[in-house]
Amino acid sequence: MKKAVYLLLLLINWTPSVLAQSELLSVTHYYIDDGTAGNAEDFGRTAADPRLANATFWQVQLYKEGSLERDSAWGAISGPDWKSVLDQYYRELTFEQDYRKLFRQPPPQYQERNYTNHVAPVAIRVKKKARQYKEIVAQLPAVNTRLNNHIDFFVSANKVVEDNPGILMSGELRNQLKNYASELMRITKNFRNAELGLLYNPNRLMMENLIKGDYRGKGGLDEALEPLKRMQPALQQMLTREFDPNRPIPVRRDTSNNE
Repeated sequence: MKKAVYLLLLLINWTPSVLAQSELLSVTHYYIDDGTAGNAEDFGRTAADPRLANATFWQVQLYKEGSLERDSAWGAISGPDWKSVLDQYYRELTFEQDYRKLFRQPPPQYQERNYTNHVAPVAIRVKKKARQYKEIVAQLPAVNTRLNNHIDFFVSANKVVEDNPGILMSGELRNQLKNYASELMRITKNFRNAELGLLYNPNRLMMENLIKGDYRGKGGLDEALEPLKRMQPALQQMLTREFDPNRPIPVRRDTSNNE
């Protein structure tokens, strides 16, 4: 009984504490990218408190496995401060790790696009269009909130599965969760890939495409997320029915500082 009560409290109060995780890393240095280096290994490295950095905005830069060359970068997570980008990075890394644990296989396109090979935190310094960069980056937390609603739901669902090892998921539930997670992973990584363009083309059209999620004409972000939004209640019911009818799995809301 005590275990059941404890798990109930855990599910009600649990959210990914990724910001706390990034703070525990005790970041003692940061990298400087002024757009001139052809390789991330050539970035300026400063052993100092990142709060003192003179940055237009911050990034976690994501590279294909085995290379830090510019042309191997597949995505970026951008934000107005170093804590927010690390927070978002660890949230998405947790999502990727939970996918592997639950389905016992890597997500789609893992070799080409994963969160392992990264450089962070990176202070982006630009001399031209600095104000325009800041205006673009200021709008990104609202997009992260929409993505995180779904990421947090999947991570919390995985937590339920992990905490009930004696119960086997039905094939239907596993397939539905996998479809949900695979599509969400694709949307998230496509967005990070589009975000990489911030370094090269900070214009209003770029901003519209990024926020709306116009991934090469495949529709806006809200349109892409709509099927997942419709799937959440059904997945919630299936999880509740299979694991504990007395403990419904709440839809998780983003509780990071990306408001």
